[in-house]
Amino acid sequence: MTVPYLIDCLSGYCPVQGEGFIGPLAGGEVLPFYFRAWGQRWEFSIAHTPGASIDATVDVNLSHGEPDGWYRWEPWGEEPYAAGYMPHEEAERIIGETIAYWAREVLPGLDLDALAVKVLDGG
Repeated sequence: MTVPYLIDCLSGYCPVQGEGFIGPLAGGEVLPFYFRAWGQRWEFSIAHTPGASIDATVDVNLSHGEPDGWYRWEPWGEEPYAAGYMPHEEAERIIGETIAYWAREVLPGLDLDALAVKVLDGG
């Protein structure tokens, strides 16, 4: 399964940071994502709250996916700060591959309507 996404911003070094949106999905939902590469790893988070702001993805990143999101990290580079100098083209490739993985492995089991109701109810 492929889903549309938009990298709204990808910039910097130490860390390389990117943010954007996935969607619209089948039900019209749009979900924000956040990417960061620093040290010897990259991190990627998606807020599973339709319509959430980019700020929600930082919370998901800091909590490693809890409570309403998805988080993944992988090592990258051999030198102590290699990932912080990751070429932006490499970051774009990782973002695309990670979104494809999420769409294939995680998205089919999500009930985005329930998550949206939870947020609206303040739960």
